[in-house]
Amino acid sequence: MRARRSSSVSASRGGGTPNNAVGNEIRKVRGSHSAKRAAAHRKNITQILNMHQGGGENNENNNNHNSNKFYTKTSYTNAKQWMERRLSKFKSGIPKDDASILAQEWVDALDAGDIDHRIIEIEAAQIAKRYNRFHVSRLGDMSEERPDGVLRLLFGQLNSASTEDVRDRKVAQINQVVDKWDVQGGGLLEVGVNWSSWPSSYSFASWFLSERETRSSVAWNKNKGENISRRQQGGVALFACKELLGYKKEANHDFRDLGRWNSWRIYSNPNHVTRIISAYFTGKQRSKLEGSIYQQQLRYIQENELDTTPRDLFLADFIAQLRTWRSQGERLLIHLDMNEPILQGELGQRLLSSNLDLEEASHHHWGANEPNTFIGGRRAIDGCFTQKIWKLMPYQFYPFTKVLVITGPFLSTYLHCQRLANSSTK
Repeated sequence: MRARRSSSVSASRGGGTPNNAVGNEIRKVRGSHSAKRAAAHRKNITQILNMHQGGGENNENNNNHNSNKFYTKTSYTNAKQWMERRLSKFKSGIPKDDASILAQEWVDALDAGDIDHRIIEIEAAQIAKRYNRFHVSRLGDMSEERPDGVLRLLFGQLNSASTEDVRDRKVAQINQVVDKWDVQGGGLLEVGVNWSSWPSSYSFASWFLSERETRSSVAWNKNKGENISRRQQGGVALFACKELLGYKKEANHDFRDLGRWNSWRIYSNPNHVTRIISAYFTGKQRSKLEGSIYQQQLRYIQENELDTTPRDLFLADFIAQLRTWRSQGERLLIHLDMNEPILQGELGQRLLSSNLDLEEASHHHWGANEPNTFIGGRRAIDGCFTQKIWKLMPYQFYPFTKVLVITGPFLSTYLHCQRLANSSTK
């Protein structure tokens, strides 16, 4: 592997396992920072209590006095029970089983038996706040049973699965979604793996259940200087299983080898070809982190002496690629993490006004309120653009924790695939 050459950032370019799925979800939600937060609260609680009692922040005698007065000795079991009771009383309604797991995680981080009930109040509020950010209601009315003659796909953003424990947890839950909803394939963004550093036998498909045949295609940054570790931000993976295996043909990646998009041609009759595409657009992000997707693309621009930005390069390249595929008579089905509003953003506007005969299909199923498809956002930034000949049937956004991603996991069903399902496989 080669060392990465740092990019000089110019001002003009903007700077710079399945049996325990619920427990695994909660552990992810809680995150490694929870123990640090708990320790910080315990360290500072004496000062906080002292100030509430009218003492000074730096009054050591008052600190000692309040420490003895307000701290009580409790057992491991009692601490867990206190936390469970407190979590169960929140108006947001944390389910009993989830509250028990959250309380168990919290008490495991305790390093002593001395605790004040006010610490529990502080910690419970923080745990509940983060829990509610991830546990949102499903949007849509899709039935679990898949009708005949349709294609059901899963799209989402993994936010990296480069380490074994994270990979196993996320893939286990993807397998659950595939089984429960009879999914036949899909696309996942930001896989976070530098596939150049692994043997060819290590594929995205090898992550999935051995008893179910799965095929995959991956796109990542293969450019000079980026093969420096087994982790690499970005990347797009497609997977196919069940009936889709019979119709999946060759894959085509981002022609600059930056891992910005990946696609498959699917057909039975070569005169009726559909291309499934998953793509990641950095939007207006200008991260200064050396390994970020933005900086990877900026290095490519600088090394090739191009007069552009990562954003403008994607817009030009992606629209040109789509036009090429359309000129070949292919029908397009595009899933995008756009990092900007899907209808009002520049990429969405370009897709709708470039004579590609595309429409954004998911927003017709939003209902009265636009969903936020990024855990920390307010707008939908994940979209699905299709030819109008396709019919997007019952569709739903999944709760963020179900696939342990941070943006836009959604299931979609397409009626137009009757042409595939009702034809003999060739």
